[in-house]
Amino acid sequence: MLEHDLQNQIRVGVSERSSATLFRANVGMAWTGKRVHREGGNVRIEDARPLSTGLPKGFPDLFGLRPLLITPEMVGQTIAQFVFIEVKQPKRKPTETQRATMDFLIKQGACGGVAHSAEEAVRILNEKGGAK
Repeated sequence: MLEHDLQNQIRVGVSERSSATLFRANVGMAWTGKRVHREGGNVRIEDARPLSTGLPKGFPDLFGLRPLLITPEMVGQTIAQFVFIEVKQPKRKPTETQRATMDFLIKQGACGGVAHSAEEAVRILNEKGGAK
């Protein structure tokens, strides 16, 4: 199974069995320049330079929010908590950059972790403090 297909399974599974809402983090690279010329099926760009789009390197594949009830000591308000899932195929592990990003997000109060299946993602997001 492709990681993209696994991401879709996780998004559906989380939406059905969790209070969290997840979005796919899209990133990419394109070329831009001063002038674009179309030549048949080709494109020629003058003074071309790469343009990276999306989120920083290491950002989780899926991100979103979940409602979080604040304790009575904190006025009883419900706030949105940032949540994330780093999607990995079975037996695959996150890179050092991905691990550092996840550690940073958790230290900031986010809930998330690495999931190899929809069931694992739901378990991570249904836990009170998330999982590393």
